[in-house]
Amino acid sequence: MKKRIIVNLVLAFILVPLIKLIWDYIRIEINKDYSAFSGSFLEYEKMIASSVFLVVPIFFIIFTLLPYNIIVLYKKVTSFFMKVLLFELILIIDFCLLGTFMNIWSYPYWKNIYYLAYFIPYSFLFAGLIHWLVDKRTVDR
Repeated sequence: MKKRIIVNLVLAFILVPLIKLIWDYIRIEINKDYSAFSGSFLEYEKMIASSVFLVVPIFFIIFTLLPYNIIVLYKKVTSFFMKVLLFELILIIDFCLLGTFMNIWSYPYWKNIYYLAYFIPYSFLFAGLIHWLVDKRTVDR
């Protein structure tokens, strides 16, 4: 159980901000897209550092990793494919809940449907890392 907690904390507090930093770097520095922020990449990251490094990981743990781990542990999900689908489902539910507050439902549904495909790489990444770093030994035994 300690291993599961440590892996989840590392995923939430290191991998999630790292993905956000890479995405921002590509958008601001490589693509030269200054529509959201007119300053440099470093100024932008200083401005959003508290939310990226503290708020987002805490919400990711509470609303994504915690339900995923509870379901995996208590429903005895052992198949990697089922874990990926479960993580995808949790991300979609989180997106739907977030969408009620961020007014994404004002757009037609076919403009939001691409999020189903958008979440697949993240589902493979996070469910795969949890599977291989935490669950692999318990499944193989």
